[in-house]
Amino acid sequence: MAFLLIPSLALAGGGEGGGGKMTKYFSIIIEPSKSIYFPGEEMVLKIKIIDKVTNQPVEGAEVIDEIGVYKGTSTKLKAEEQGNGIYIVKLKIDSNAKWGGVTNKITVSKDGKVDEITRVVTFMEFNPYIYAIGVTIFAILAGVIIGAVFGKTAAH
Repeated sequence: MAFLLIPSLALAGGGEGGGGKMTKYFSIIIEPSKSIYFPGEEMVLKIKIIDKVTNQPVEGAEVIDEIGVYKGTSTKLKAEEQGNGIYIVKLKIDSNAKWGGVTNKITVSKDGKVDEITRVVTFMEFNPYIYAIGVTIFAILAGVIIGAVFGKTAAH
């Protein structure tokens, strides 16, 4: 089983271009330690918090990650502060499913201000690169077949 995280900072940053709920007070940027996780490995998320008004790193915040793994563990972890607005969450991924997702609901609280974002980590039992190649080949073949069927119809 491989666990996939969104490697793009733009997609993982506090509702700014990544879809989902927009944050009001803090930009919340999630950086996974790697793009693919396998069962038994420790998932490490680096969470950077930036104040939207001052554009400065937020220190001394409470950062909580409510983690739910489809057909696996569910837990609530307090992120460890590293300084300069960086917080770290670590969790060994455990699931009995062949397909699914790991939901990370990140809540940031400081001085009465609270923001949260949710990001989903997708996982699959087999090699994700082979899967991607297979899906691409299938899409090409389906396009050729559809083109042949509708191309002949349009020509008549």
